[in-house]
Amino acid sequence: MKQIQKQFEQLYHTVEELGGTIYEVARDSGFRSAYEYMLKWTDSEDETENITSDDVTLLTECYVYEEDFDKAERIFLFSKDEEETFLRSLGTQKDGRFLVPVHALKELERAGYLCLNDRTPLTAWTSDYTFMGDGWNRALYVETPMEDVYLMPDIYAVQQAVKIYHAECLIRKNRNPRFFAERINDADETLLSNIETLLPKVFPEHWLVSYKEKTMPLSYQKLVYQICYIKYYYEDIYQLVWLESFYADSGEIFVSEDETLRKGIHAVAEAFDAKEEYCLKEGERALVLCLNDTDFDAGFVEKCDGNLICLTDTCKIDLKECMEDADKRLIEKMKETIDFEWLNIAGIREEDEKYKDAFEEFYGTLERVKRQFLRNDEATIIFKNLWMGIYAPMKREEYRECMLPVYQVITKNVQEMCSVDRFSKIYLVGDKSGDISFWEYLEEQYQAEVCILMQ
Repeated sequence: MKQIQKQFEQLYHTVEELGGTIYEVARDSGFRSAYEYMLKWTDSEDETENITSDDVTLLTECYVYEEDFDKAERIFLFSKDEEETFLRSLGTQKDGRFLVPVHALKELERAGYLCLNDRTPLTAWTSDYTFMGDGWNRALYVETPMEDVYLMPDIYAVQQAVKIYHAECLIRKNRNPRFFAERINDADETLLSNIETLLPKVFPEHWLVSYKEKTMPLSYQKLVYQICYIKYYYEDIYQLVWLESFYADSGEIFVSEDETLRKGIHAVAEAFDAKEEYCLKEGERALVLCLNDTDFDAGFVEKCDGNLICLTDTCKIDLKECMEDADKRLIEKMKETIDFEWLNIAGIREEDEKYKDAFEEFYGTLERVKRQFLRNDEATIIFKNLWMGIYAPMKREEYRECMLPVYQVITKNVQEMCSVDRFSKIYLVGDKSGDISFWEYLEEQYQAEVCILMQ
């Protein structure tokens, strides 16, 4: 059971970090609610209220039938050995339910399975959440000092959403550095004309019905569309992620300063020029930029007689103070999004000791918000304490407004560095090179293509 708790914890933190459809699915599926319910007890300061792994039982939802599937009775089966293979071999999946014939119960009992009838209510969340599952539906039975509940979030849906991120990483690394699942065309006519053929190959039958009838939440509809898009346009990567259980490296996939700039601007330019899609033509020029947490390096190169030559010395500018100012602006925008004035009116003030942890946690989400804007056009701003939670969307336009002075400092220094005013490409590397807003700003300013080099 400790392993299950660890998996839930890892999944929860992944969801919080990535945002977008992944976050929305985790919210709509009841996963965030279920995990935070567990957290409420395990993090309790009162040791008498703590729950341990002994208080949590992993169950499998089953529907027992004699002859008629429609009259199947819902039960929960569990085994201390948590052996799935034997139970799976005795049942079948239909319409999102795992069906077990009544005569198989004796075999399961001999194999060490125990049964809980569906008498305890699903009190951890309400009908606001959606459960569709894939037919093999797991649950947690949690015994707390105050109540006993079933926690049954739609883990299948959340896992599908996270796989989209793994596929996105592979696509960006190997095929298209600008690919973001959250930015795909949601009205692709070619895909829409093929989606009914794709759906049965990707999801269980009951998902197909719900998608057609639009009875699933909007986040689930986005999930279905994004996965079908990946399968249609990147079949090889779909096969790798969904059928071979690929997991993306959690590290950065952009080329960083340590790996490139230590060899100099010229070496960076050569790394880009070696890529067919980024190669300079004879006489063409490129601006080479490396943007990091506290500084940026820049220089110009030109293709001459088949070789790259540096037109300028490397310019290095300290951005620490500028970045710190940008963080302050982002914090103010986050406070505005949550409406701190309303919090003050409601009596929730920073100077109040009992709210100290809540405010510290809010300010601590700054980096998470910045990371969400690396792949999403919207980030979720969160303020919560023991009694309430506020969740509000912040748009990319607001993020860009906060970062704009940083971008302007960079372009101003580039302009002052050299009189070069004609170049066709921008070679962008560094720890902060994943900032979509910066890409768009550069292309607007210079009318030149931003090129991204992935590891």
